Amino acid sequence: MGLMTPVREVKERTIAPKTNRVRARNEIALGIVTKRKISVNDLIALVIDHPEYSSPDGIHASPAGITAQANQAAEGIAVQLSEIQSRRTGTQGKGNIFRSAQPAEHCRQKWR
Repeated sequence: MGLMTPVREVKERTIAPKTNRVRARNEIALGIVTKRKISVNDLIALVIDHPEYSSPDGIHASPAGITAQANQAAEGIAVQLSEIQSRRTGTQGKGNIFRSAQPAEHCRQKWR
């Protein structure tokens, strides 16, 4: 499951107050995925310190942001497929689904 990313102020490129709504929605999602033991693709942690990953409108991802998010998702999918294969064959896989796939509490601490 991928967490939503922050909203940035258009001129200053800083984190906008609207991001609090994003964090609240991420908290709801984390509560659900924690109970179901679903790994998290922590997109907010990926982009929070990278204003260049945001487009000039402050909402959508820039080309660099799209690339970074796609790379993280692709890596996670590859690891997940490896895990599935290892369960089928009885061999050891590469680890968790996403590079930043962390328990929900780790995600909460990272972007608060």
